[in-house]
Amino acid sequence: MAETNGCVLVTSVSKEILRFNQSGSFVGTLLAPHDIKAYRMHKMSNGNIVYSNLRNCVVMCDDKLSTICTFGKDKSKLQGGLDVDENKRILYVADGDEHCVFKFNIDKKSMLGKIGSKGSKAGKFKHPSDVAITTKGNIVVADTENDRIQIFNEDGKKAKVIIEHGEEDGKVIHPSCVTVDADDNLIISSQHKVQLFDKNGNFIRRIDRKDDGLLLPLGSAVISYRPRRLAVAYFGSNNIKFFNY
Repeated sequence: MAETNGCVLVTSVSKEILRFNQSGSFVGTLLAPHDIKAYRMHKMSNGNIVYSNLRNCVVMCDDKLSTICTFGKDKSKLQGGLDVDENKRILYVADGDEHCVFKFNIDKKSMLGKIGSKGSKAGKFKHPSDVAITTKGNIVVADTENDRIQIFNEDGKKAKVIIEHGEEDGKVIHPSCVTVDADDNLIISSQHKVQLFDKNGNFIRRIDRKDDGLLLPLGSAVISYRPRRLAVAYFGSNNIKFFNY
């Protein structure tokens, strides 16, 4: 999911990327090449879009979905969430099957290495599903099957668990989406809730309500700052919900 030109772009695990306005009304469809199944998406400041493709690579395209280049083809499945540190020119992609986050140089199209491996200690993952970069270059990872959020320093070598497992507010179960806003607040979507934390993982508040009936969030994007608005796509209920936060 991404915001562009006042519209929300939503992948549909197909070559179609759907466009909605901020009132939730359907605007139209963008078509990717025929061999694409777009899954997770990130929009860069220059208008280019990077998305994970279920056909085992990451694609960079322009705003019309014309392919510019690919990353990691035949290397791994690369089907998780992704983000780009545009200052360092690094693409980060969560890979649940490999239990790590891959790093690519977006100019040379080359793989730089990976962060993490399978395990439950700090710095290790079990099926991470999303990654986001703070303004300071720190790397925030949804460590999904360890039921926690980890943060790494900018070189990916020092890790800290900042949000732990739990049912209560301020904790997470099966986190699947991480969004960092312009103030470095962390918006975490987990199995049945959406929560707001500061950059250190301190709980601020729950964004949704208990009776909203949220089920399996699979993408989120900040679409406005005045007022602060968030769009969240839900796989379980096959819809998009908008929240002020």
